[in-house]
Amino acid sequence: MDLPKIEKYFDKCFIVNNFEREAYHFKEILKKKEIIHFVNRSSYTVLKKKTYKFFNINSIQMAAPFNLLDKNLMISFLIYKFFSLNVSTMPKYILHKFDYTGNKAYKNKFPNTGILSILYAAEILKVKNLYIIGLDFFTNDYFFKNEFSKGVASNYKKFVDLKIFEYFLEFINKNADTKFFLKTNYKFKIKPDNLILI
Repeated sequence: MDLPKIEKYFDKCFIVNNFEREAYHFKEILKKKEIIHFVNRSSYTVLKKKTYKFFNINSIQMAAPFNLLDKNLMISFLIYKFFSLNVSTMPKYILHKFDYTGNKAYKNKFPNTGILSILYAAEILKVKNLYIIGLDFFTNDYFFKNEFSKGVASNYKKFVDLKIFEYFLEFINKNADTKFFLKTNYKFKIKPDNLILI
């Protein structure tokens, strides 16, 4: 992992979903950063309370809008609140910016939380130099696994069926003034100039 080589380029970062084991593996770097936990609706992505404390993580950015009728979201939301964390849900107008293929199933959510975190950082937070680590588009097995990992095969099929990879590359093309530095095991056949492999 090349995180030590790029740590000087960022002060703030997102960690996406359940990143518990990875976070401790890179604790010497991550303890020096301001971390926002970017999460989907599932309670499986909640870290242990001691992990939030250890890394001084105070902010949660949920990938879905607030919805009292969404049981999964509400369970997660209440756990974060119980941990005394600052929780932001995703405003619908932001999700509609990334309207996904007109598919009704994705009217109020995006099909991949990791990709959404990148779109959010570039489009909403206006970060001009984004460093991305661990995005292999489900073509490589996970370095760390947890009991809730679905495995690469089902996630990769979703990527292909929903054309998420193409959507991601098109977004990068449209944001030519932003540089996306990517450490990945994925083998690109073609890529935008502003997607820089590190």
